[in-house]
Amino acid sequence: MATAYYGIMEKEPGTLWGVWFPDVPGCITAGETADEASRKAVSALREHLEGLEPPTASAAEALMADPDVIEARERGGILIRVPFLPNEAATVRVNVTLERGTLAAIDEAATARGMTRSAFLATAAMEKVRASV
Repeated sequence: MATAYYGIMEKEPGTLWGVWFPDVPGCITAGETADEASRKAVSALREHLEGLEPPTASAAEALMADPDVIEARERGGILIRVPFLPNEAATVRVNVTLERGTLAAIDEAATARGMTRSAFLATAAMEKVRASV
């Protein structure tokens, strides 16, 4: 399973939804909605940690004792798991076996979105990975 960090998602009246990471100081993001902020948190982690040795991710139990996290939770903040998906820019060729009808549906969906088969499969796979953490 991919490494994941806990983020704190918070919102005050009249502000965007914000996400910050107790284990990754300085890494923050925000969005108009909680869903948008959560999605942007994945990219924020990737960009913030690019080229760095990722810090050890704390367990939720340890973070619950952190004074900053306690304070944020008292303000209504919630703990969310965010996968760390390093940017591994080099592409790798793989061989995948699919049922013919499934492949045709993939190609049709990719074409409808102006994507290549590879881009479509990679995007769909990453959506599943993000949803599983």
